[in-house]
Amino acid sequence: MTLQKFQKVTKVSLILLALAAFGAVTFSISKVTANNNIPEVKGLSDSFIDRQPLENPVPSSDFQTPQVSSSQIKSCTNTQFGFELMYDSEWFTTHNTEDQKCLFFAPYSFVVPQFIDNNFVPINLEIVAAQDWLSTIQFYENPNDFYNVISSQNIEMNGKLVKKIESKSTGEGTIPRGYFVMHLLIFDGENPIRLSYTQLDENEDVEEAKATLVEMVKNLSYF
Repeated sequence: MTLQKFQKVTKVSLILLALAAFGAVTFSISKVTANNNIPEVKGLSDSFIDRQPLENPVPSSDFQTPQVSSSQIKSCTNTQFGFELMYDSEWFTTHNTEDQKCLFFAPYSFVVPQFIDNNFVPINLEIVAAQDWLSTIQFYENPNDFYNVISSQNIEMNGKLVKKIESKSTGEGTIPRGYFVMHLLIFDGENPIRLSYTQLDENEDVEEAKATLVEMVKNLSYF
């Protein structure tokens, strides 16, 4: 073998060895890359997420409050007689004239008739002339043909002097026998007020209506 031929064979051998080494390195890199990408498979990724603790933080503004919100009460103002009161948002009031504002209340919508009977709604309010205060108290305190008085007492509600009178109907009038009536007469030097609840139906929740009336008196204010 001549020197020239030997050099040619050696060169070819080196080229083949280089190709073989390059192939081996490429195969190793591909295998490592494939192993590292295994968690990217959907099934494996999902199972990994499922094992993580679930955290659902509740927004700080999303909580229940025991306080009565403004959406649960309504206000009514009578500028002619200078008073304002709050009442349950599930109740209604309406009027035909300005002087009738805040005088009639019911847990249902209604229309004020042309000729008014005080008992056409469960709760009604009356402005009592100061000079008629004592005679008004005597009228409701004394039994009559229409009502039997159960109790009469002087109480205080949020700084207001109140005469509380409870009665039962006799059945002689338009109200059936045994229906409950409660009058709360609030003393004021200029505009005393009578707020009354009269049971109009045997299925009424009397205790709830009484509580509604008491809250109205507590929240009554003059201006």
